[in-house]
Amino acid sequence: MASTFKIAIAIAVIRQIESGNHSLRDIIQLCDSHQREGAYIISRFENDMAGVQLSLQNLLQYNLEYSDNAATDILLRITGGHATIQSIFKYIEGYYNNKRFHSAIDYKSPIEFEYAC
Repeated sequence: MASTFKIAIAIAVIRQIESGNHSLRDIIQLCDSHQREGAYIISRFENDMAGVQLSLQNLLQYNLEYSDNAATDILLRITGGHATIQSIFKYIEGYYNNKRFHSAIDYKSPIEFEYAC
């Protein structure tokens, strides 16, 4: 579930980039309060994040590629928190998964496929 959550956070960041609120080049100033145990960012900067600046692109990479919890927490704050992520999950579960067509089920929506069985 944690990885799924991180994908939703990445989607929220991309939506904000598309709407012009952010850019992949945006620089985020890190501080010691961003440290999380086992985070890739921490190992990279030897547990001293004061003065470290990372681009939004770097944070997305750490979030998805390294499953970095520190990067995830920073991106969650940038995107507006849990309510924003919940809205993405609601869209995926309530609309997208039920409406889109799947080639594996003869180009039917999941709802149509279930009713046909």
